Amino acid sequence: MSGSNGQGELEIKVTLADGVERTLSFDLNALEKVYEKTGENPLEQSFWSKPTGQYEQDGRGNVLYFDEQGQQLPAGKIGKPKRIMRMDLTPAKIKALVWAGLGDAAPDPKEIGKLVTMRNLSAVTESVFNLFTAGMGAEVAEAHPFGSSAPLQ
Repeated sequence: MSGSNGQGELEIKVTLADGVERTLSFDLNALEKVYEKTGENPLEQSFWSKPTGQYEQDGRGNVLYFDEQGQQLPAGKIGKPKRIMRMDLTPAKIKALVWAGLGDAAPDPKEIGKLVTMRNLSAVTESVFNLFTAGMGAEVAEAHPFGSSAPLQ
């Protein structure tokens, strides 16, 4: 569950495989660590998801078109097709996010791999994503693997 630490910083509690509840938060230093570890910017949608070669379609297989605000256009109007997105969170990205989010309390980065296991992977990933969504709003939420996708640019 995300909340504030009283200083306006968003944070979230996660329980890792060792049973210890820890606090994740992302200041600019943490975001820089993620970038240094992954070579990708966690503030960009492409960090979280990538477009597939497929486009959203109606029930009859017709490609759907959208305006600049992402609103579906009526049949017969041409706009931008909306690509179907796929989640692109690799184990390395998840590990970098958890390590950076723990800040000074983070164990060695190699230890993070032992603390995020198949038992807690989904919960940890969802917690990190929810924290980013709360902090960044629609820009990151657009990349949510279970949410909508952005129109082609």
